[in-house]
Amino acid sequence: MAKLKSLVVILAGASILFSCGKKEEKKVEETKPKEENVAQIEKEVEKKVLTGKELFRKLNCQTCHSVEGVKVGPPLKEIARVYKGHKDELIAFLQGKRPNKIEMGETAHIMHLQVKTTMQLPKDQLELLADYILKFAQ
Repeated sequence: MAKLKSLVVILAGASILFSCGKKEEKKVEETKPKEENVAQIEKEVEKKVLTGKELFRKLNCQTCHSVEGVKVGPPLKEIARVYKGHKDELIAFLQGKRPNKIEMGETAHIMHLQVKTTMQLPKDQLELLADYILKFAQ
């Protein structure tokens, strides 16, 4: 019984000792990117070189053009066939510097609006886009 009382006293004392002790709180610092880091990352993303296929999708060209089937505009295979060996002419068309070599009929006005977008692309991106289109030539 004496051992039991001693054990209870020791446990009670330990309990009081630990419960009264000051708890240390660790501060977790929130890691937020600095504004200048965010700006740098955005610049890096803008500099990323897109592939021709990525540009084609980014510009939503797939809305009107598919590889084989006719949608609103001619299929990529037809465009590639007409411009095969004339990449410079395709780029000039996309820059708005020459007429299209493909008869567009009633949908020509849609492509005319789209060319206003491609006209603003730098030449290296136009070359990537032209390379992507021309790869479908047979």
